[in-house]
Amino acid sequence: MTMQIRYGGLAFPEVRVDFPEYIYRRNPPDYVRQTLQNQSASGVVETLSVRTDTQVELAVRWQENQNPITARLKRLLQNWQQYAMAGYPWFFALDKERTVYTTVQNNPQPSDIVLNIVNPASMILGGRYVIRNAVDLEVVEVVDLSVTTVTLKEPLQFRYFEGDRFRDEMFWPGRLMDKNPIIIEKPPLWYDIELRFNEDVNTI
Repeated sequence: MTMQIRYGGLAFPEVRVDFPEYIYRRNPPDYVRQTLQNQSASGVVETLSVRTDTQVELAVRWQENQNPITARLKRLLQNWQQYAMAGYPWFFALDKERTVYTTVQNNPQPSDIVLNIVNPASMILGGRYVIRNAVDLEVVEVVDLSVTTVTLKEPLQFRYFEGDRFRDEMFWPGRLMDKNPIIIEKPPLWYDIELRFNEDVNTI
């Protein structure tokens, strides 16, 4: 299993950055549901917005500055961070072989177990995927596949719409959570990698 950052394409050269396989720390994705409310002077509470964020954090330790492979990795990550901080799109794969990223084709309702998917290619039976929009999110397991449909192990909890995101559970379009450097220098011989990001939902 090789972690990978993917970015570029179209107006930019496509770049794929492979990480070392050893992860010092990885927090599983946190699905944070946020509700913004307002209370008027009369005591009436209004729900202004509901949003679900996916937050991911991982760390890789003790990368050698003098090793040609890890020295190149440092350079590529520094270049990628400049690209990401400029607001351009990028993706992170926990396993570069698992990169399903497509959309829902119909308007599935709660209790549905069969979904129409734009491109089910590369999905696997027993695979775990995320169906989501800006508000609702759930992790699903696929138990049957056809040319345009997938069958889920359990029925859906929420309602979704055409164009909502359907992706591998461990493949994210990313958005950096802060401007801190991801390269943590340990002079003179080493550096660490600290990566924290949210799933980018701007295109949902």
